Amino acid sequence: KMGIEIPIISLAKQEEEIFTTSSNVSIKLPASNNARKLLQRVRDEAHRFAITYHRETRDKNFFR
Repeated sequence: KMGIEIPIISLAKQEEEIFTTSSNVSIKLPASNNARKLLQRVRDEAHRFAITYHRETRDKNFFR
């Protein structure tokens, strides 16, 4: 509604390819690339956070 576009990217786990909403072609960076390492760390931390949150809510519901 506000006309704001937020660029979104994703990092595929198997081949570590980067996908964007602005292109149908993936970006492949070498394993030593610092940008790739940063994206991997962000992805892994988001996954860790989601798993922890899910376990906590599941445990709370189990004991009700």
